[in-house]
Amino acid sequence: MGYDFSQLSSVDFEELVCDLLQEEYGKRLELFKPGKDGGIDCRNVTQEGTIVVQCKHYVRSGFQKLFDKLKKEEFDKVSKINPYRYVLATSVPLSPYNKKKISDVFGCYIITEGDIFGQDDLNALLRQHHDIEKRHFKLWLSSSAVLDSLLHNGVLKQSHQLVDRIHEDMRLFVKNDSFLSAIEILNKNRFVIISGEPGIGKTTLADMILLHYIDRGYRPIEVRDPRDAYDLYHPETRTIFYFDDFLGLTRLGDHAAKTDTSDIVKLIDLVTRSHNCRMILTSREFVLSQALQIDERIANSGFLRKKYQLTLANYTRLIKAKILFNHLWFSNLESTYIESIIDSRGYRRIINHPHYSPRVIQWMTKNSQYKYQPINRSSFLEQFLAILDNPKELWKHPFKQISQAARNMLLVFFSLGIGTDAARLQECFVAYHDVYCKQYGSQFSPQDYRDATE
Repeated sequence: MGYDFSQLSSVDFEELVCDLLQEEYGKRLELFKPGKDGGIDCRNVTQEGTIVVQCKHYVRSGFQKLFDKLKKEEFDKVSKINPYRYVLATSVPLSPYNKKKISDVFGCYIITEGDIFGQDDLNALLRQHHDIEKRHFKLWLSSSAVLDSLLHNGVLKQSHQLVDRIHEDMRLFVKNDSFLSAIEILNKNRFVIISGEPGIGKTTLADMILLHYIDRGYRPIEVRDPRDAYDLYHPETRTIFYFDDFLGLTRLGDHAAKTDTSDIVKLIDLVTRSHNCRMILTSREFVLSQALQIDERIANSGFLRKKYQLTLANYTRLIKAKILFNHLWFSNLESTYIESIIDSRGYRRIINHPHYSPRVIQWMTKNSQYKYQPINRSSFLEQFLAILDNPKELWKHPFKQISQAARNMLLVFFSLGIGTDAARLQECFVAYHDVYCKQYGSQFSPQDYRDATE
């Protein structure tokens, strides 16, 4: 199996190269944090001298841009370091002629052209060191074998759409403790509910867990209706069921999911009784909380205790930084936008922002150049921070999805202010909602206040 490494960010690529060369050389290599490296990504320091390793992830740029970069900038850096051995690793495919050109630039610092590793050389090392391949999950989870198992799986509805989404999520995902914790719950209970607030990364985490089990031989079934899943169940076949937003997107009520919750409970019971089945479910935390209050079948099932709640507290500053980095690396933003965040160290303000959200990061890095043109280089960071301060554009659609009573409740609540007591809020809501229903011909129900506050 050969990789082009396009699914890896530059940081991922450096970590992979460091692991491979440590095995190849039998020497420990120091790996440094991202940033200005002065020509060093990894190194080994001994009494006889320093081995310097430089990683160039130029698969999208090609050989000529790589060569120009090495000739114009990297040689000067290396000459200042003056190592006794210089090693170059790149994701660009290299011919013998390409290696000779690079070797001629660095002269005596490159002892042999064998110290120049191109795409094919790195793939050869991966074939020798399977444990490293497995350790770098973005490689094998994005492999053609895993993706083909999705695309050619006849029982997986909307498989192409799911594969496209997973392929996108794969590049952006940052492995953290949430991944291992959710898998631990899944292995123990045979199912896991991943819950959290909108935009926190539930679906991305679920996608990665799904691929983890596909790689282990599980047949994936995307569930849209639990009753359909019964027909595809086979007690002797290793199967992983995947049910995204299994209780609906907004609430159980005016926009309740069409699925009967008793069917959900029955399907989960079926999975927990089978040795060969696993199930991943996701839901927004407030929908789960509401289900416990108003749906007796859900409340009495006890399965909501088998959940993993994803919160911002799960993300360290380093994880937040890597999420931002990956979104910028794989974005289609013009370089001037990205440079405006890096040069001013504005990324620190984004990472430390109290309203940091993966959803906002994704939205800004995917759509900013289209939604905010024309916008100059210096104001992009401020626009980014402004959206974090007040992400109103993001929440227009969810606001439309909730019930009219809930919308009216929000309008009344923000009109009165946070310090308003419950009795005053109810009084004003009833008055406003009654007028609204009469004005627009809607049916007023005494139950509307309780539904709107749940």
